[in-house]
Amino acid sequence: MSLNILDRYRKSIEDCFKDVKMIILVCSGKGGVGKTFISTGLAWYISEEYNDKTVGLLDLDLHGFSTHRFLNIEVPVKDFEEEKGPLKIRENLHYFSPAILIGDNPLPIRGHYREKAVLDILSSVKWNVDIVIIDMPPGTGEEVIIPCRYLKSKSYAITVTLMEPVSIKVTERLVDILKDLEIRIIGVVYNMTNYRGLNLFKVSTNTLLNMYKICEIPYIDCVLDSISRSRSPYTECVEIKTYLKPIVDRVIVEFEKLSKG
Repeated sequence: MSLNILDRYRKSIEDCFKDVKMIILVCSGKGGVGKTFISTGLAWYISEEYNDKTVGLLDLDLHGFSTHRFLNIEVPVKDFEEEKGPLKIRENLHYFSPAILIGDNPLPIRGHYREKAVLDILSSVKWNVDIVIIDMPPGTGEEVIIPCRYLKSKSYAITVTLMEPVSIKVTERLVDILKDLEIRIIGVVYNMTNYRGLNLFKVSTNTLLNMYKICEIPYIDCVLDSISRSRSPYTECVEIKTYLKPIVDRVIVEFEKLSKG
């Protein structure tokens, strides 16, 4: 894309996010580690616990968008009008995902079309909220780098990983890229650390990431059970709130620091 086109994208993205005080990029080095569960739950519980704050949830996982399933939203949303902004889930929780427009149909885009799709979403959805939480694409590709470049000044990252060597290794690569892009990293969430009392990921402490550990979250049976019954786990599984509370608290602490200048 030419510099003129990229400059127009930059200006449009700045306008779409100009009222946002903080952006949380929920990232993972690979898929299947629970990134969507964390990002959606984070948006849900901040909006529930802090009525004085408005929250946005943006699903940028172009090939695996599934936040609508965690929120139990019927898609596509036939009465959605883009010019009115993101979908309002509750008074202080706003939401956008490709699923709003195309439902559960695949989005078969490749190459530079993926980059354009990310830029189009970032530059066309206007966020009038305090905090935007972005469910990022997994990995370290251009779809991850673009939001980091264009939203860097307001962005903080939370990384999600399993506590096992392969996931740890790809997360290390992701963290290196985030640091190169000058993204502030809040910390790491170790997800699905045990299953019904059995420790599935026995690794020595020196294998863990050399960064702040926000929390460990076990495998929670009722999450998939709720989704399979077309119900939101956040309204059905009371224990989730306890496990996600350290993440919510950590984000709010960083947000209050920003508010104090």
